[in-house]
Amino acid sequence: MVLQPCLPSTHHNRHAPLLVCPAILYTLDRGPIAMYSVHLKYALHVGGHQYVEISVVQMWRILNLVLWTSMSNCVHFYNVSLSKGAVLPPNFPFKFGLSGDHVWSGVVQLSLLEDLQLCGQVLETKHEGDHKDRFTAPIYGVTIGHPCCGIHNCHEPLTNNRDRFCSNHHLTHLHICAIVNSVPTNSDTSDVAIADLEADDPLEEEFKVPIVGKETTKQTKLRKLCTKFGRNRTHNEQLIIVLCGMILARETFYGAEGVTSIVEIIKRVFCDESIKPSHIFYNNKCTLSYHIRNDPYFKSVGLSVDVFHFQCKHSIEDAWCQDHCNPAYFDELQDASGNWLFNSSIAEQTNVWFGGYHSICHEMLMDRYVFFLDEMILQKNRLMKAKLHAEGRCPGNWPLFYNI
Repeated sequence: MVLQPCLPSTHHNRHAPLLVCPAILYTLDRGPIAMYSVHLKYALHVGGHQYVEISVVQMWRILNLVLWTSMSNCVHFYNVSLSKGAVLPPNFPFKFGLSGDHVWSGVVQLSLLEDLQLCGQVLETKHEGDHKDRFTAPIYGVTIGHPCCGIHNCHEPLTNNRDRFCSNHHLTHLHICAIVNSVPTNSDTSDVAIADLEADDPLEEEFKVPIVGKETTKQTKLRKLCTKFGRNRTHNEQLIIVLCGMILARETFYGAEGVTSIVEIIKRVFCDESIKPSHIFYNNKCTLSYHIRNDPYFKSVGLSVDVFHFQCKHSIEDAWCQDHCNPAYFDELQDASGNWLFNSSIAEQTNVWFGGYHSICHEMLMDRYVFFLDEMILQKNRLMKAKLHAEGRCPGNWPLFYNI
């Protein structure tokens, strides 16, 4: 199936197709309408016989962006505020009924179409299969973390969000004992009673059991066993943000927030001297600066902890931190009166916004999770750029030297 972008900016296109069949069209100003033909000039097909005006999908995406509204709550908002008491005509073959999958499909299609319109391309998808799954392949081309494989630092996606391992590790690890770091032995299953390993919380528990092969006495030392029955989750998302508030890059950290990984993403994003920043704030900069103290890449880059974390989280007894990461030692960060010239807490402020999506994305599979957060970042950047223009800041674009 090929979808030609037919967005409001190209409303002069008079050749948009007319679909002749019973359908439900969800509109912004008239609520849901039962129709026997739908003009696809301003509508997107979101599933079955449901079509939604592009203006409604744009409203849903704004709700996602500024109010952290979930897909299901977008449906509730539409039904409560915009349905306008709509009634189906007699004998109409379908009923009104929006779902979160319809909202997701609309947001994905609109975002992909806008992106392809900028490139002068069309969107090609499979014609068969569930409607909600047709856009999985195109999603990977726009990519940003989620339940993940139980093997440490494995980046392969799960087939189902209830799986413990990815398809590569499913057959080789699914049968392995749930006791963390256990070593296979010839002992029988009576060594540790199953009841001792069951817990109400399925994620991770610790149990003390007698050491196998020794009599249990009051003096017997009990071995602590840690079991893991649930899924792993990615560790965190790292954002690189410029001081004006624009988000430059995002990286998923699977195992831990390692300093080496931080260095790698900085070098990948700022891979050219013409865009390398003169100063970088990071809340754990003391560890980072010690790690790269002999790295020539950072010789011309100032490294300090942001003001908030330096004052509240870093010990005055840490000599390295005080000597190398104190923002007050960098003259370019203050004016003649000692006032800070930059908002060094912009990352923390942005993280408050970004963290609002946790409950929405908590159980998404990787393709949806990645696409949705990337799209929210793109939309936030567009709003921020418009705000900077309105304030006369003249924001511009850096040359693109890399693939994030």
